[in-house]
Amino acid sequence: MLATLLAVAGTLLGALVSGLLQHHLARAARAESQAVRDAATTAITATYAIRDATDPTHLDALRQAALTTHDHLVEEAARHLTP
Repeated sequence: MLATLLAVAGTLLGALVSGLLQHHLARAARAESQAVRDAATTAITATYAIRDATDPTHLDALRQAALTTHDHLVEEAARHLTP
């Protein structure tokens, strides 16, 4: 009887630990995706800002900002896709 109770308790504990690990991994995956989405949104915003340039100097500054955000997006995507 005691062996049966221990076996059931062990099975339930194993299922609980497995569920908690899956929950943690899913949450981490969502966080990694949210970082990529934020980087993409920032890159898009910086790219569209180029249209509002007032002079060549301002245009160059906006272009550099767009390139920097693009690089950040590529780094975030690579970090997310690397196993």
